[in-house]
Amino acid sequence: MSQWFPSSKMYSNCGEMYSGKWSLAIRTWSCECGITHDRDQNAATNIHTESLRLLVT
Repeated sequence: MSQWFPSSKMYSNCGEMYSGKWSLAIRTWSCECGITHDRDQNAATNIHTESLRLLVT
């Protein structure tokens, strides 16, 4: 997995990317699909999903 994989900025529910200004102070946010994301949980979900994708390919 690339060190530049956007694990925090990519919405784990719909796959869209966070489009606002990003900082470490942002801990939660809501995307347009209506889901509220916790930054750390969202990143963990994305890393898990990407790791499984890489194992299969």
